[in-house]
Amino acid sequence: MNRKDFLSLSTKAALFFGFSLNLLAKEETIEKTNFLLNKKAKGTAFGLKAPKIDNVRVGIIGLGNRGQTLIQMFDWLIKNNNATIIAVADLRKEKTDKLNEYLEKKHNTSAKAYYGNQNEWKKLANRDDIDLLIIATPWEMHTEMCLYGMEKGKHVASEIPIGYTLDDCWKLVETAERTEKHCMMMENCCFNGEELWILNMINQGVFGDLTHAEGAYIHDLRKHLLDKTYYENQWRIKHHLKKDGNFYTTHGLGPISQYMDIGRGDTFDNIVSMSSREKSLSDAAKKPTCQNFKI
Repeated sequence: MNRKDFLSLSTKAALFFGFSLNLLAKEETIEKTNFLLNKKAKGTAFGLKAPKIDNVRVGIIGLGNRGQTLIQMFDWLIKNNNATIIAVADLRKEKTDKLNEYLEKKHNTSAKAYYGNQNEWKKLANRDDIDLLIIATPWEMHTEMCLYGMEKGKHVASEIPIGYTLDDCWKLVETAERTEKHCMMMENCCFNGEELWILNMINQGVFGDLTHAEGAYIHDLRKHLLDKTYYENQWRIKHHLKKDGNFYTTHGLGPISQYMDIGRGDTFDNIVSMSSREKSLSDAAKKPTCQNFKI
């Protein structure tokens, strides 16, 4: 049974056991449900435990605004011999140089640098002395890099969104299950202090049974989106020119999913998406400071 069938079955089973048996107690229905529930799943990650790694050897792909920030989050791990930055990759040499300057100044060490073309990152992923790939590249590259990394025997952790299409998401799930490698989306809003504080309170029963939750995320990025140098080749605004809507749904939905045990015994039954027309970004582009940018 593949994961898609399992999720479909889980929903049906939940509905089945949620109703009174005197409404659904047809012998053939019970027999069919029991058969499906007992059918052995193939390629599951349930119960997967990767061997412990005392000092995780890390490769970082993408050293732009986010990648340069991520390296600072490794300071404590490097200082306490829990992690080592083995190699880094970016299109621009000045980015890898900047990161190595930081490592040399802060930790008296350096990382092998890969730069120069779109495929240099694969040389990093092909190394046999890396345990974990950290991926902080433009969004449309995340899935390919995660899949490649797992196929090369690495655990992978990607900035959001880890998948750009629903098919991408299934490829990630199925590859992680088959290779038995951890595949994590680094949704920081799930792991900030406030969110974890609330999660702990929920797990301790402070709020009783949760029946309703609301969440939101607001981040004004107009200045950065319209800046010609903040994002490499202005990659980010190009997504806004193609699609409308909320590109960061997991910032608001991720913590709530943890609170409601989504993916840990419960699932979403229905998802509805609505969006207003775009206006504020176009208005910002018309201001004098943005005259040279065509939108």
